[in-house]
Amino acid sequence: MSDTEIDSPPRRRTLRRFAIDAALFLLILAAVGAWQTRDLVSSGTPAPDFVLRDLDGVSHRLADLKGRKVLLYFWAPWCGVCKAVAPNVASIAESAGDDVEVLSVALSFKSAEDVARVAREEGIPGTVLLGDGAVREAWSVSAYPTFYVLGADGTIRHSVVGYSTWLGLRARLLWASL
Repeated sequence: MSDTEIDSPPRRRTLRRFAIDAALFLLILAAVGAWQTRDLVSSGTPAPDFVLRDLDGVSHRLADLKGRKVLLYFWAPWCGVCKAVAPNVASIAESAGDDVEVLSVALSFKSAEDVARVAREEGIPGTVLLGDGAVREAWSVSAYPTFYVLGADGTIRHSVVGYSTWLGLRARLLWASL
């Protein structure tokens, strides 16, 4: 132990330990996030296009949203984490207004009725699309929920797997504007 550490007040040592602990926590959090997203479609690449039907049978093409920021929310009706994050996605859809298009893509479901029921019960916002194996493969979705943030130019800006707070989603959308 150095003389300065012995002479430093206990409060300063406590703050230093807190700062080191916080830095280690953030480093671990970043490492876990990088590990979870390692197999996803890379940031900076063009978003894989798709044409999917919504719950009313209307077709939607992702490429038609070029020029707008998009929050893509891949989820499954049986996924508890997806249900827990749904209010955060709903808040993003409400607070972002016309700045962001929120698209939720249901995967790994038994029926469209099951998707509609869960979407209604959990308040899943935006347009709910019925995904398929080809979309799951094109977007490398292997866990739920999976989020992608697309810039107005149609490229992938950010991705995240698992629970995300409103603040985390909002920050990713703001970064997509830079």
